[in-house]
Amino acid sequence: MLSLKNQMAKNFRNEFLAQAEELKGNIQAAIEHSITGNLRDSVRVKDVSTDTKPSVLVIAGGSLTTKRTQAGVFDYSLAEEFGTVKQEAAPFFYPTGFAVNNPTPSATHRRSLSWRRLRRSNIPPS
Repeated sequence: MLSLKNQMAKNFRNEFLAQAEELKGNIQAAIEHSITGNLRDSVRVKDVSTDTKPSVLVIAGGSLTTKRTQAGVFDYSLAEEFGTVKQEAAPFFYPTGFAVNNPTPSATHRRSLSWRRLRRSNIPPS
């Protein structure tokens, strides 16, 4: 039987994997164009968990998007995300991750206002 600590780590790992798969799909959907499909296919989930520390990475780029040029080895997923001197950036990775992890400013603002109201209501009148 698994100890409570190991069971919790397993549950967290499974939840992280499910969230990572969802993020992977969102990132793939955010790719505006992919002539060969390699950029979309390069987005992947990597489980780097240990027995007690669940950890999952979402990665893009790598061997599928790396090309050899006269100037050297070049990963065009970076050019797509950040742009080059000749190509404007078409970010797909970081904006998608930030959109998932950070609520909209209006939601943050509403939460902040609710917190202030709650704090005021718990302060006894002077």
